[in-house]
Amino acid sequence: MTAKISQTEVVNNLSRTLGKLGLTGKVSADDILNVIYHSADPKTFQEIINVLERYAKTGKDLRLLAESIQMAWNHSPHKTLKNLSPDEKLAEYHQGIKAKPRPEPKYQSSKTSVYQLAEMDLPNECKIKKMGNKTCGMELPASFFKAKNKLLKIKPWTLPVKEAQNKLEELLKQEPFCLLAILSLKQVYLDQGKEKQARELMEAAMSMFKNLLPGTFQPGVDRFPWAILNNRDFLTLILDYAFFIEFFDGVKASIPHLEYILELNPNDNQGARTFLATAYLKTNQLNKMLELAEKYTEDINQEILLGKALCLYKLGKKNQAEKWLRKNYKWVKHSIRELLKTDHKEVKIDYHRILRDGQDEAYLYWFNQGSLWLAAPGAIDWLARIKKADF
Repeated sequence: MTAKISQTEVVNNLSRTLGKLGLTGKVSADDILNVIYHSADPKTFQEIINVLERYAKTGKDLRLLAESIQMAWNHSPHKTLKNLSPDEKLAEYHQGIKAKPRPEPKYQSSKTSVYQLAEMDLPNECKIKKMGNKTCGMELPASFFKAKNKLLKIKPWTLPVKEAQNKLEELLKQEPFCLLAILSLKQVYLDQGKEKQARELMEAAMSMFKNLLPGTFQPGVDRFPWAILNNRDFLTLILDYAFFIEFFDGVKASIPHLEYILELNPNDNQGARTFLATAYLKTNQLNKMLELAEKYTEDINQEILLGKALCLYKLGKKNQAEKWLRKNYKWVKHSIRELLKTDHKEVKIDYHRILRDGQDEAYLYWFNQGSLWLAAPGAIDWLARIKKADF
């Protein structure tokens, strides 16, 4: 548990930080506390830091900002917590005593959304700019955030498809770059069997994104990292487009789009490399699969570890394949057991929380690459002998 910190301390700390960043008179402590209070999304904590970091001139300023926002987040009321702070909820849990209900705080602020904290300095339109050596990030206008907020209020996924289509199309006329609206409308089109409209929508969105990239941007050299929060919607779009292409045009056609994600964001926070590994195997691009595994040498994802073993086996390099499995056996033994089963009971998968060395991970691997092992003559028997040795 953290030390008890009063709201006076929180406000004073925020005010000092805002002064250090040159934001006195532009952003107040109450503005930040009001945004925190109305937030229903844990990511808001990081989004506040992200939108204000533009005013930090040094690493020390950035650390000060992060510490101040963290203090405010942990020790200030949240509407979703019935006006309690996370610190008070934690105390409830540890002490087993319910905290007294709190009245709604009265802040001298009308700002309830993160973008409003820097609205005066946001660009008039979407753009991508250099944010460091070989790193690019998306700059988003207030209209983007307003459209996203409006979308979350509309909740098109709860509406009849025709009504959802009309509302989404109207929203995109106002803000064409609202990525969540694009992906929602794509699904609405598909629900109505309108593949052509869905394809045109996704292709237009991809073109808009690529047209924003600086002319000097070199995929594979320059970066568009997931770590910059504003980049995430656009990286999500590209992955969704890759899945779309795979479904309608086949695995081979999806490969350039999966490769593009890794060129933009080699850290691959989305796990695109696991889908790419499977795509390489399905299209028998074995050397590319091995190159991918070499690129991510510390990766313990099953699609990379066992995918490399299958590649080596298919290339006739069984000794190398066995050495590779011997080296990584502790990470893949549960998936090997799943591959050797004759009856695969479906496991509920939470894609946001795959358990390492768990049954869900093993089942998911079998689902993705199991048929590829079965299609390789003798591979399952070879794997069974390795399993029997049980290193």
